[in-house]
Amino acid sequence: DAKSVLHVQVGPSPETIDPALNSAVDGANMILHAFEGLLKFDRNNNIVAGLAEKWEKSDDGLTWTFHLRNNLKWSDGSALTADDFVYSWRRVADPLTAAPYGYDLLSVVVGYNEASNGDTTKLGVEAPDANTFVVHLSAPCIYFDKIASFPVLVPVQKKTIEAAGDSWTVDPKTYITDGPYYMTEFTDGSQIVFTKNPNYWDAAHITFEQIVWHLIEDANTSYTSYNEGTIQLIKDVPTEEIPSLKGSSEFHVEPIMGTYYVSF
Repeated sequence: DAKSVLHVQVGPSPETIDPALNSAVDGANMILHAFEGLLKFDRNNNIVAGLAEKWEKSDDGLTWTFHLRNNLKWSDGSALTADDFVYSWRRVADPLTAAPYGYDLLSVVVGYNEASNGDTTKLGVEAPDANTFVVHLSAPCIYFDKIASFPVLVPVQKKTIEAAGDSWTVDPKTYITDGPYYMTEFTDGSQIVFTKNPNYWDAAHITFEQIVWHLIEDANTSYTSYNEGTIQLIKDVPTEEIPSLKGSSEFHVEPIMGTYYVSF
């Protein structure tokens, strides 16, 4: 097969790959390959342009304006505009969505309280034209660029979600994306296949033609698959193997962008 395919294990079947509903690392890994938001993190954890090629905030810090790239498209080839961000951010604030990070990400936006009580039109987001998305904050937030790059706030396609309902994320026909990859197979408990999205604005820099996400929960199973060469990248190794793997060029320990705590 001439296609370059990357076989990966990042966890079992994800609880959800709906950007608004996900709060897990494995789901986020998939979402980051399928979607792109206004801004994103580069490999050095610096904020860089995503769908917004430039952005600025007002002198008082209360108005953030994002200028989208021209001719952005969804994976189905239809146009993606600033209105899609208005819909998607309102969806995160909507109590019917029950987004776990809705408050954390959007409580600093004007009208969030009204939106979280059901009137999403009150959320302080607007699209004055197809390429401009404006966010009004109730107080300055110096790290709002990081909020704008969080994978929960990527755009999702309104017409598909309204037609398919809650099951939109488990069918390649309805999992319409805007990022480097789109879904071509969903086999729950086995694998999810992502294929290069030719409609992505930066498609020229996509490395692999396909990513096969192997949905494996057990670390021993994934480690065996790695050693057999059927999977090239695994997230977990059995804990007892870690001492012998330290120092190996294939074994990497990386910081996680998250906070964990234990309640006693």
